Amino acid sequence: MEPLKLNLGSGPRGLPGYRSVDLYDLEADQRVDLRVLPWPWADSSVDAVAMLHILEHFPNPEEVAMEVWRILKPGGEWQVEVPHAHGAVSPSFYHVRSFAHSAFHSILCGQKPYRFEGRRLFRETYYHVTLPFRWLRPLEGLASRHADGWEMTGLFPPLSMEWRGVALK
Repeated sequence: MEPLKLNLGSGPRGLPGYRSVDLYDLEADQRVDLRVLPWPWADSSVDAVAMLHILEHFPNPEEVAMEVWRILKPGGEWQVEVPHAHGAVSPSFYHVRSFAHSAFHSILCGQKPYRFEGRRLFRETYYHVTLPFRWLRPLEGLASRHADGWEMTGLFPPLSMEWRGVALK
């Protein structure tokens, strides 16, 4: 059986090997209003979920994280990309939530004991920030490894952050 991989909020962007899911894109493989929970996929039925520049449009990313965890199989991968809170594209009229490094990790990795009924839902496998200027790109590895310190300098806030993790069940 072919793995089920979902590109949620795909818009016109396709990802090879992923099923596109979007409410507004008429060309999407499946049209779903992702603001309505629960989503139409069964528990532990999905191998991978990609959410590229869509999580910032949800008022409660914790509920989204729990829903992604619900539909992912054990060890299933969740890939997220969001604009950085202090980056140039974050203050958009359509963005209802912004993310900096610490908020991003606490929401997605469930490191706070009161979140997610005291469980960690995901184990981080990848984290990367994209810096705003081409000449800063060689420093992205350093900025990604020391994201809290990089953010505190305030000199060149990242444009976006990419995070990947696997579902712990």
